Amino acid sequence: MSPIRSSKQEPAASTDRRYSRDHAGLIAALSDDTPSVRRWAAMDLAGDSDAVDALGARLPFEVDKAVREAILSTLVGIGGDAVVQVLVPHLRSENASLRGAVVEWLAQVPAVVTVVPRLLADADADVRVLAVMLLATLSDPRVPGWLIGVVSSDPNPNVCGAAIGELAEVGDEQACGPVAEAAVRFAQDPFIVFAAGVTIARLTGGKP
Repeated sequence: MSPIRSSKQEPAASTDRRYSRDHAGLIAALSDDTPSVRRWAAMDLAGDSDAVDALGARLPFEVDKAVREAILSTLVGIGGDAVVQVLVPHLRSENASLRGAVVEWLAQVPAVVTVVPRLLADADADVRVLAVMLLATLSDPRVPGWLIGVVSSDPNPNVCGAAIGELAEVGDEQACGPVAEAAVRFAQDPFIVFAAGVTIARLTGGKP
C-alpha cells in the first residue's frame, strides 16, 4: 500500500495540465481518458473535503491501480466520518481488488471504528469477513473483544474462522473459552476445528 503523500512532493508534467486547477477542473479531470491526468487530479484534490463524494464515486470505475491508490490516499488524508461513509459501500463491490484496497486504506482512518459494530452485524457474510480483516489492521483495545463477539455468535463458518485466526494474533487466554465453544458449534467443519486448536495452543503457550 502506498503511503499518503501530497501533490506538492512531485511536480506535475505540463502535458498533464489540461484542466483548470480549481475544484471544478480537478473533478472533471478525474474522468479524463489519460491515467496520469486522473492521477494528478486525485493528488491535487488533497485536503479538499468538498471532493470526497466525487472521489468516492470515481473508485468503482477506476481501472488504473496507480490512480486508485492516489484517490484512496487523498481520501484517507482528508479523513473523518464523511470519508468512512464514502468508502464503506465499496466493501460490497464485486471487484475483489477494490475491496481489498478499501480495507487496507480504511484502517488508516481513525473514524472507521464508529462503523465496526455495524459491519460486524451486516446481513452479508462477505462484508462481515471483510470487517474481521479490517479489525486485524486496527490498533484499538476493543479489537479482541469484537473478535470474541464474532466467534461467540456469528452463524457463518467463514466469518467465525476468520475471527478465530485473528484472535491467534491479538487475543489472550480469555478468548480460549469462546474459541473452544465455536469448535463445538462447528464440529462438522474441519477447518474451524483445526483453526480453533491452533489458536488455543498459541494463546496458552502450547503447541498445536
